[in-house]
Amino acid sequence: MHDGPRGRRVRDDQLQAFVSAARARTAVDTRRHRRWLQRQLDESQTFEGLCRSVADSGARVRLSVASGHTHSGRIVAAGADLLALAGDTDVVYIVMSAVVAVELLDASQPGAVPAGIRASTVADAVVELAELRETIVVGTSDGGVHRGRVAGIGHDVLWFDNGCHVRFAAITEVAAAS
Repeated sequence: MHDGPRGRRVRDDQLQAFVSAARARTAVDTRRHRRWLQRQLDESQTFEGLCRSVADSGARVRLSVASGHTHSGRIVAAGADLLALAGDTDVVYIVMSAVVAVELLDASQPGAVPAGIRASTVADAVVELAELRETIVVGTSDGGVHRGRVAGIGHDVLWFDNGCHVRFAAITEVAAAS
C-alpha cells in the first residue's frame, strides 16, 4: 500500500492499473501524433518532388501531357520547369507545368541514363536537341505537333526553317525527330 492523494491509501493493483492506463493513453497519443506528422508530410508533397522520387526509383512511367499526348519511359531529370523522360530510343523534354499525370508502370531497376541531360529550360532543350539532330519535334498546348530544323531562337519564340514560329509559352514537349 502507498499513500495516495489526500492521504488515502492506494493498493498496489490500483497503482498498477493507473500506470497501465497512463501508458496506454501515451501509446495512443504517440500513434496519433505520428499519423498526424505523416499526413502533414504527405500533404506537403509536391508534384516536382514526386517526379524526383520516381526518377530516383528508376520506375517506368506513362506521362499524360496537357497537349493530349502521352509518353512512356523513365524520368531521368526533374526540375521546377522541365522534366526529361528517356524512352526506348530518345529523350523527350516536357515542360513540368504541362504534365497532367504520372502513371507508374513498374518499379524495376533503373535504366541507363542517357549522357548529356543538361537542359533546364525549354530553350535549353531545343538547343540541345538541335545540336544532336537536324530535325526536332515540339508539341504545343493546343495538341499541335510542329517539326522542322531550328532556324532561330528568340526571347520567347522558336522558328523553323519552314516558316513556322512557335511561342515558347505554348510548348509542352520537345523531342528529336525520329
